Amino acid sequence: MGLEKRVEVLDAHFESLDGAVHDLLEVTKNTHNLVKNFQLENRQRFDQIDKRFEQIDKRFEQKGKDMAEFKAEVRSEFADLKGPIAQALPSK
Repeated sequence: MGLEKRVEVLDAHFESLDGAVHDLLEVTKNTHNLVKNFQLENRQRFDQIDKRFEQIDKRFEQKGKDMAEFKAEVRSEFADLKGPIAQALPSK
C-alpha cells in the first residue's frame, strides 16, 4: 500500500474516532446534567421531608406537654378526692 493510501486510511480512522469521541463527550455532558438535576431534586425532596419531620416532632412535643398537663390535673383532682372518699368509706 502506498504512502498516500495509508495517509487516507489513517485520516479516515482519525475522523471516525474523532466523531466517536465527540459523541461520547455529548453523552457524558448529558449524563452529567441529568445527575445534577437528580441531585437537586433529591435535595429539595429531602428538605421537604426534613420540614415535615420537624412539624411532626413539634406536634409530638406539644402532645407530650398536653399529656403531662392532663396527668398533673388528674393527679391533682384525684388527690383532692382522696380525703372525701376516705371519709365516706366506713372505718374498720
